[in-house]
Amino acid sequence: MTEGELNGVRGCTLHIEYSDGEELVKIGKIKCDPHLPSSCFLYLRLTRAAGPPKNTNPLLRILGYGNDSIIYISPGYLLEKKRAKVVR
Repeated sequence: MTEGELNGVRGCTLHIEYSDGEELVKIGKIKCDPHLPSSCFLYLRLTRAAGPPKNTNPLLRILGYGNDSIIYISPGYLLEKKRAKVVR
């Protein structure tokens, strides 16, 4: 994705996003080399996967073995590249 860029992957900023249906949450960004200006932006969008069926055993739920707080991420993802605008 960074082939042909002036500084390669070092000149990129990676934005990580999470999509839960219609809501898009920005998790964070990683600037590969903070000493170089970004020549391109990579957007990695993770999506939520349907988890396993809920545990119906009330004893396990009381002991904290429920899966209400677990988010399952789909193995599929979207990686999009956008070039930085050149200011002259």
